[in-house]
Amino acid sequence: MLTDLKKIRLEKGLTQQEVADKTNISISMLAMMENGYRRGSDEAKIKLANFYKESVESLFFANNYHFKCGNNDKISKINSNSDKERTEHNE
Repeated sequence: MLTDLKKIRLEKGLTQQEVADKTNISISMLAMMENGYRRGSDEAKIKLANFYKESVESLFFANNYHFKCGNNDKISKINSNSDKERTEHNE
């Protein structure tokens, strides 16, 4: 699955090096952000959103892009347990 960040870069026909050069974000950081292994600083997110003329929310949070590396399972379990506790508490 492509992240929105990688997808938008590919749709614009840009290389990681071109984006890195134009945003002053290292190519290694950009690659890790595109692949969901690093979240990036707020400053990096703003730079990329401005560069792509998108909102930070749509690029980084709309599809839970910033969760990877096993965090999805952990978060799903936490959310599931929280929902279960709320349901039991309300009954």
